[in-house]
Amino acid sequence: MGQKAAERRLTSHSVVLAITKGNIDARPTLFTTYNTSASFHGCAIWQVARATSAATTFFKSITVGRDGIEFIDAGFGYNNPCEILIEEARRQFPGYRQMRVLSIGTGLGDVVTIDNRRLSIINGLKGMATTSKKVAARLDGQYGDSGQYYRFNVDQGLQDVTLSDWEKASKISSHTHNYLSENQRTIKKFVGGFASIAQAEERYNGETSLTIRSGAVDEDGSRPQDMPSTASRVETQMAAAAGELGGAPSS
Repeated sequence: MGQKAAERRLTSHSVVLAITKGNIDARPTLFTTYNTSASFHGCAIWQVARATSAATTFFKSITVGRDGIEFIDAGFGYNNPCEILIEEARRQFPGYRQMRVLSIGTGLGDVVTIDNRRLSIINGLKGMATTSKKVAARLDGQYGDSGQYYRFNVDQGLQDVTLSDWEKASKISSHTHNYLSENQRTIKKFVGGFASIAQAEERYNGETSLTIRSGAVDEDGSRPQDMPSTASRVETQMAAAAGELGGAPSS
């Protein structure tokens, strides 16, 4: 792995979502810390934060970027942005076959029902547009048994809590505490899997460094398809170091 490739691996990629007020049915706009388009170059962090948190019933929309596009938060259709973010991750890291997704919900709401009243129908449509359950169910069906996707969401006690219920913080905290206590095994499984990836990355980066110094990397800095085993790479590095010191490696 060349220096530039190593730097790309260490670069943090952060993404938040918002949707245009003029067309809420369009795919969300991704504000990223990388590959910033010219139309949003130079946007302040507070502007992006306002755009991604501009819930229509609480905050005004905000105009962002060179073209003065008006944004609101992505709650309509993308309250659970995991599918969009997985797509983006695959575009940015096409060579990676494994991933770890941590999805944290805000508590399960009531079942969406309607009757013949107009207000009931409107509220039902709103619930369908803002639900995060469908995305969570699809991703759990696709990745649930692979260890790549974990969804934590308080399933009891928060059904009647809304965005405006700031005074119910104690209730939210108590039910969240109970949920975490009841799901310790799954949480530890997620943490253990995430930690093992970090350790593997450290070992891989160290081994790659040894390989580069031993000359076992292609001229363009890429990693050959038939890389030798870890032990072979370390032995090659030791042999190369001995040669540089004027000694002859033993057979």
